[in-house]
Amino acid sequence: MKMHYATLRLGRTATEAQIKAAYRARARELHPDAVPTVDPRGFVELSEAYQTLTDPAARADYDARLLSYCRKLKWVLCEGCGQPNRVPRVPAGQVATCGRCRIELPAVGVEETPRSRLREKAIEVAVEIGGDLLDVAGDYLHQRLAKMRRGGGV
Repeated sequence: MKMHYATLRLGRTATEAQIKAAYRARARELHPDAVPTVDPRGFVELSEAYQTLTDPAARADYDARLLSYCRKLKWVLCEGCGQPNRVPRVPAGQVATCGRCRIELPAVGVEETPRSRLREKAIEVAVEIGGDLLDVAGDYLHQRLAKMRRGGGV
């Protein structure tokens, strides 16, 4: 699947004027006549992205296919630059950011897994019984040490 928004470095909410401006700016970077050292395939991809996103029917079709594709791969599209980002799981208290522009990504599709819930519950239980466990272990080790000092061995 081609990433037209990422090619133009735009989010999915870009207007036709923004698409046109981004196309012209990127064309100056990718056109083989302007920069002879660049690969002409980059300009061809840019032109295809522009044609697709400026035609309302083609854009609607492309958006539907893109969102389906991203959902299947568990990707989140950056609203700032259009870059697809894989966000499998975000730990509590942290925020996922785009790999290209560092904008905060929405947490859509990021779910708490049963394993993380189990881990949180295990931590709660350990905190509750931690003091008692340390007392028992401390008493046992103290008895063993006292026995060793008396010469009783282990």
